[in-house]
Amino acid sequence: MTHPGFGPPLGPPSPYGLYPPLPSARRRAVPPILWVALVVILGLVIAVAVFAFTAIHNRVDSTDDVAVGDCVSVRNADNDEVSVRRASCGRDEVTYYVASTSDLSRSRCPGPAYDQVSLSGDGSLCLSPNLREGRCYEIGSRSAFVDRACTAIARGSNTIVEVARRMAGDITPQCPSGSRAVGFALPRPVGYCLAPPSGTPT
Repeated sequence: MTHPGFGPPLGPPSPYGLYPPLPSARRRAVPPILWVALVVILGLVIAVAVFAFTAIHNRVDSTDDVAVGDCVSVRNADNDEVSVRRASCGRDEVTYYVASTSDLSRSRCPGPAYDQVSLSGDGSLCLSPNLREGRCYEIGSRSAFVDRACTAIARGSNTIVEVARRMAGDITPQCPSGSRAVGFALPRPVGYCLAPPSGTPT
């Protein structure tokens, strides 16, 4: 049986009605190298932000930024300005204990062996060295300690010493022959036996 005006039946009705579906647009795949580049850039941005935050957070500009007993690192810039930052007392590089603080830019420290640092913002700190047994340090005219190899040659009138012994709680340690005792009562008692580097004639 035919239907006038309509052709033969076309089969089952289309689920899309009278219009066939449009061809789906192909999405372009993002090249893997682009994803890698985006991840690297994001990582660098985060690293820079963390470094900047840490640097600002650890900077010591006034006595409000640090407490007695904290450890700090001290660096001398080329223009003789001193940079003070909070640091871990267990850090490998030389650090100092904050022995006392003062609102004055210059004040009397507990003893002549302590180092005094005037802060860029306000006040000053008296510091005692946090030295490690068996390590060598160079002592300059300002009595500041700098990490040095035990085989290094001292610069100018500086001296290189080795910490032969560290005694917590004892500011007058009994030192081996050829070494000298240096003690600090604040912020916590500690004494050191400083000797010429191993192998150096005394």
